[in-house]
Amino acid sequence: MSSTWKLVSLGDRKHRLEGPSGHMVGWIHGQAIGLSGLVDDQEALAWAPSLRRALDDTLGRHYPGRYRPVSGYTDLRLVHDGAYEWIAAGNVPIARVYRSTSGRTDNCVALEFVLPSYASERVAIAGADALVTVLKERILSPLFMGETEESSHVGRIEAFEFPSGQRERRRRERLARQFSSK
Repeated sequence: MSSTWKLVSLGDRKHRLEGPSGHMVGWIHGQAIGLSGLVDDQEALAWAPSLRRALDDTLGRHYPGRYRPVSGYTDLRLVHDGAYEWIAAGNVPIARVYRSTSGRTDNCVALEFVLPSYASERVAIAGADALVTVLKERILSPLFMGETEESSHVGRIEAFEFPSGQRERRRRERLARQFSSK
């Protein structure tokens, strides 16, 4: 099943990544890139380092010698600084954590990665592409409903959809196929 994804410009360095039904699954707001849809805190803690490494690689390619990536992902934990909840490695913040506030009971978690102040809009979009690629290839490859590529003025954005009710069912189906083929 194929679906259409859009990177919608909202002006003033703000973008919204939309799924086929128009619901927002990610965003770029100035110096921050966010992706929603992680199931819980444990999944967010597990994948924050991989996502951060992908973003660090993108920033390192665009700003060689200027950007210093996060080093070491030991002692990962949730911390609160009074304004935001973060996933931190020791004392180094990795990603902001946002929880669903719409009254839904699915406890969806979103991660937001803060870019350096000198990062351009083009680099933010390239970073969003890297984050979505990591999520699609490493986490959700057996779970996404459809996939498409959309061209923008600076590159390609790939996206995915995983309705919360079908995620576990798709995982079970994939595992059943693997064991039945052996």
